[in-house]
Amino acid sequence: MEDSKTGIIWVLLLGGILPVVFGIGCDFLFPNLRWVELPFHSVLESLGLFAGVSLAVLLLSRQRNMAEASYYIWVIMALIGMGLLDGFHASVPAGNTFVWLHSLAILVGGSLFSLVWFSGRAAKSQASKILPGFVAVIVILIGIFSMTYPEKLPAMLVKGNFTHTASMINGLGGIFFIMAAIFFMIRPRVN
Repeated sequence: MEDSKTGIIWVLLLGGILPVVFGIGCDFLFPNLRWVELPFHSVLESLGLFAGVSLAVLLLSRQRNMAEASYYIWVIMALIGMGLLDGFHASVPAGNTFVWLHSLAILVGGSLFSLVWFSGRAAKSQASKILPGFVAVIVILIGIFSMTYPEKLPAMLVKGNFTHTASMINGLGGIFFIMAAIFFMIRPRVN
């Protein structure tokens, strides 16, 4: 039990507190420093696409052999949704669509990850087998729509700053991720 508490403390420290303190420290020490390197950013987001979809495929293949981990379906869908939307995000120039696609990826990923709390019969149903493909189709259609009709998207930037809409989408996605993180910190260990 003590090892579990120590693990939770390390997760909170390294995954939550340290990045926030680092970000605030950088803003304080270097308030005017902005490193904008869009090709490098696109490469990183493309790696996120590859990692998300690859991990989802790996989990799909493992899920068939693991009856106990009913939460896998939600993790798989989150990785697919977030990975594909970040792939679209990586392929557009900086601007409103760029921010929209990334913010939407955070919201979709966070909301799907947070569904791990509902890992009962719904996750083991026959319908759950088609859900990853359904998520893939929906986010691909959203990505194509976003790139084809950028004028129909909500305003995400005003004078280089996030709008309230962008902040709300990112904040809500973050809350969903925190909900999922709490589940994984307190759930019984699955071998």
